[in-house]
Amino acid sequence: MMDIGTGKIVKSYFVNKSGIIDSCPLAMQETFGCALANNQVSLFSFKTGTTIQTFNAHDDTITRILFRQKYLVTTSLDQTIKLSDL
Repeated sequence: MMDIGTGKIVKSYFVNKSGIIDSCPLAMQETFGCALANNQVSLFSFKTGTTIQTFNAHDDTITRILFRQKYLVTTSLDQTIKLSDL
């Protein structure tokens, strides 16, 4: 987390050892969806600093993750777009 006024990092979090490809804020306050390098999606809470849920999303690398209306949308090198109803 960065303080926009000062440009200083005020907090950092460890999410997953496989690495994060992309992330996006969800409709829930202080919650992010993270596309992981191991083809999974992790829902992470900045409020608690913990992972809420992790699930297998694709058969190949996730290239993009975004939240639209009530759906988490992911795209992948497995040539699919998936919508997950949160």
